[in-house]
Amino acid sequence: MAIPLDPDLPVHVIRSRRRRRTVALEVTPEGVWIRAPIHLSDADIARILEQRRAWIRKTYEARAAAQRREDRRVWRFLGQPVEVRYVPSPGRTSWRMWWEAGAIHVSGPGPAVPDDILKRLFTEWYQARARVLLPERVAQWAETLGLRYRSLRIKDQKSRWGSCSSAGNINLNWRLVQAPEWVADYVIVHELCHLVELNHSPRFWALVHAAIPDAQRAKRWLREHGQELFF
Repeated sequence: MAIPLDPDLPVHVIRSRRRRRTVALEVTPEGVWIRAPIHLSDADIARILEQRRAWIRKTYEARAAAQRREDRRVWRFLGQPVEVRYVPSPGRTSWRMWWEAGAIHVSGPGPAVPDDILKRLFTEWYQARARVLLPERVAQWAETLGLRYRSLRIKDQKSRWGSCSSAGNINLNWRLVQAPEWVADYVIVHELCHLVELNHSPRFWALVHAAIPDAQRAKRWLREHGQELFF
């Protein structure tokens, strides 16, 4: 049955015949689900909902907004949208992702790919691509700039696109393979220039801009779109 809370916020009540003594609230983008003992009256449930109204509304709006972002998500590789094709494989017991004919193919046991599975598969696929493509770009830029680095690691960094230590060790975020190549190149050159200037002085920025004249555009892209690379 349904009990009204707000016109745009449906409430679904599931009464349990088991020995449930408590009321459980779950807020989803589709509305509010309340699991209650079978003996609890509609009036009691309405009172509980009214007491939690502010929390329910805040949680619902946050989760609905998150769902809208997911619905609008466009998977990208080197800055270009990627077509995702699902290949049903009822005989399979696991999920697989591969690149073929300009598109991402996913096969698995279900009629559709669950969101958590798709995110895991894309994470693994992006990381595999990053371990191949980013070292190639770093080596090319190091040769162009006449610089030598000690080591390169592709990492899962939550707040940095890259880093360079005083020992010449460079780290890059695997998420860069989702960005346009000229954006990834900017990050790579930025870190390579730290081999010469381990700071952000005018001399450092002069080195960066000499190699990447459009560095400001790349910085702006990361500022405006960087969060889209996290999922």
